[in-house]
Amino acid sequence: MERRGNQRFPLAMKAFPLGGSPESMLETDNVSSSGAYFVGDPGVQAGAHVWLRLELGTAQRGRESIYPLCMQVHVARLSQSGDGSVAGFGAEWRAAWCPDDATPLKEFLRRTLSLSSGYIQTVPPATADGRTSFLYVFPAGATAMPVATPAPAPAEVLTPYEEQMALDAAPAPAKAPADPSAMVANGVDLDGKTPLPGETRSGLAVYVAVPLTWALDSEEFEGRAIKMTTSGVRVATLADLPGSYRRITIRIPIRQRDRSGTLALSGTVVNQRPPREEGQEAQFEVQLTLGNDPESLHLYRKLLDRLSAMAAPVGA
Repeated sequence: MERRGNQRFPLAMKAFPLGGSPESMLETDNVSSSGAYFVGDPGVQAGAHVWLRLELGTAQRGRESIYPLCMQVHVARLSQSGDGSVAGFGAEWRAAWCPDDATPLKEFLRRTLSLSSGYIQTVPPATADGRTSFLYVFPAGATAMPVATPAPAPAEVLTPYEEQMALDAAPAPAKAPADPSAMVANGVDLDGKTPLPGETRSGLAVYVAVPLTWALDSEEFEGRAIKMTTSGVRVATLADLPGSYRRITIRIPIRQRDRSGTLALSGTVVNQRPPREEGQEAQFEVQLTLGNDPESLHLYRKLLDRLSAMAAPVGA
């Protein structure tokens, strides 16, 4: 049953079910510290758990930023329209997760949900080539864990300092949720490979040299795409780096039906690499946002398919 004990406020955030189709776009209508109401069909029944990719847009001092993160929600109820189709659903937050950098998670918890306390777990990579990720489990999503059994005392006698160090290193027992059935379901993909919209674990990646321009605020700069994937672009440029989580527009020249044009796509800067030496190009990764219209995304993927046919695909 959906709880309404926490104050709700209107807020629109784009969302996308992980593993879903591009047509299954969702958007929040209102949110609270315990959940949200989404407009759109989640594609699952009430009572199910689903992972969403969510984009939080902020504008501070004239700087527009987008913070992407993955959310696990419990679909508490479905709302139907007059024709019987699903119009929206009430959801409860279960867990929030993001790789590489905890900033999107902190922004969402503090600025959006106004949560002033809580524990963000740092999850080490599961493999040598994995990525560190960050996880926050909401109270309703806490998993009951058995209390750890103390290890047998070692044969040698420990000093009080060593005893305290051993106690500090021991994991603290987790608190069981009020409702034992309220726990994180389906597990959290902690290896940093949770698929993003339009991307699979073996997502296509092609190394290219495609000229483009990129715009930040009211300025436009020259650059080139050096790697293109189904979910984003790596850009090399001699201009100053745009800054992490800034929203930018990339414009790629295309030719369609014997006419020259420009493909404009919005994206979020998720990673940056400064130049090694003065005069060399800097690089940054752009993740395509959920706000792009389907036709532009279709043209982009058509371009990617054409480029992949011209050059051998390379693993990400």
